[in-house]
Amino acid sequence: MVSEDLARLSWQRVTFDHLATFSGWLVPSREDRYEHSMWSLLFQTTLPNLLLVLHAHLFLRYPESRSLRLILMPIIVLTALRCAFAGKINPSKFNQYNFMTSVAAVYTSCRAIVWAFPKKAPQWTGNNRRLPLAVELVITQRGACWDWGIPKPPTKPHQEFLWDSFNISATGLILFDLLTTFIQHPAVTPKNELMTLEERSSGVLGDYHLIVVTFCIGVLVGCILQTYHTLLALIFVAIFPSTQATWAPRPLDAPWKSTSLSELWSKRWHSFFRYIFLNLAYRPTNALLKLLRVPSKPRRAASVLAVFVLSGLIHEVAQEGMAIRAPAALSDPEKALFHSRQGWGARNYTSTWFFTMSGIGVLLEDLFTSLTGIKVQGVWGNIWTLTFITLTGMPLVKVWHAQGMAAETSAIGFTKPLVDRVVDLLIKLQGESVSKA
Repeated sequence: MVSEDLARLSWQRVTFDHLATFSGWLVPSREDRYEHSMWSLLFQTTLPNLLLVLHAHLFLRYPESRSLRLILMPIIVLTALRCAFAGKINPSKFNQYNFMTSVAAVYTSCRAIVWAFPKKAPQWTGNNRRLPLAVELVITQRGACWDWGIPKPPTKPHQEFLWDSFNISATGLILFDLLTTFIQHPAVTPKNELMTLEERSSGVLGDYHLIVVTFCIGVLVGCILQTYHTLLALIFVAIFPSTQATWAPRPLDAPWKSTSLSELWSKRWHSFFRYIFLNLAYRPTNALLKLLRVPSKPRRAASVLAVFVLSGLIHEVAQEGMAIRAPAALSDPEKALFHSRQGWGARNYTSTWFFTMSGIGVLLEDLFTSLTGIKVQGVWGNIWTLTFITLTGMPLVKVWHAQGMAAETSAIGFTKPLVDRVVDLLIKLQGESVSKA
């Protein structure tokens, strides 16, 4: 009997050791990640997408046969995660790109999971097509020209679409450079390195540093998404004019005009993950609660909340790609404790908390409307939305900054003369307020 218990414990220990070794290989610790060369980065981004094209081909060509897709699914997931986390792009300069490559890995993995199970293939609804359908399915980010995607807007003339894309891309690049240069300015962020935002209150923004930077980061994230998508659209449509319909409309629709949280997240923010959220969060949660005979309203509320929780967890994975250990953290025990909370679950799962709070906010809006008959909208709705997002986003921005966003140096700096003038004006105003006090 004792020998059987010892054998079982030994087997469990060996199994645990193998799992630990495998997880360490799949997602190495931040110290063990190699720095990418141009070729390794190209390989990292290409291989998972080539496998995804094969997966999409099987899905479209043989929808009733799931066995091959079920075999291929874990291969794609493991490949995408390994490619994303085995290496890193210089984190002291380009840590935002580590964040984006991690998001791309999760996005690829989720698509592989979603496409593995259905027995009915999606239908192409576009008119002109020159690329293989499998490539079209992988390229599309929101399902435009597919029966599961966003509504297709009226098609613009080809030259007009290219000109609009160029203007939006140029505006986005200018705004990106302006905001990044401002955040990194020595008078705004005195020590441009990894640290807590509390240590940056000595800058020209003083105690308002966190709230101003939170607002700037929110605009910056939207700017990056819009510019990234529009630049790709400009390139693809210039080379393959037949793909124009798959790139419209733009990802963001003036999110600053949102008059409710519901409008912000459902209509004005990007819908890149909409199909994934529906199939991996909303529908499974709704189906499970329906089996448990939960009433429709609580069932819908839980399903909506599941979408926001999944969004938060995806961003936790992205934070793991951005996590690094700062040199200052190695010599200062207090900073070492803080920086050990980078990556997945940083600061008590701040990313998940932010998105979950947004889900709760959406449900509170529905509750308010059902109790009062008053819809959240108009000027007060806009104030409510911007205030809620800024206040709940502040802890998230603190974590992102602690992982190197302020050290990002991908800005060209052509807006620096303008930023210098703005900062000089702020310094002058700060000096006048101090002298009056």
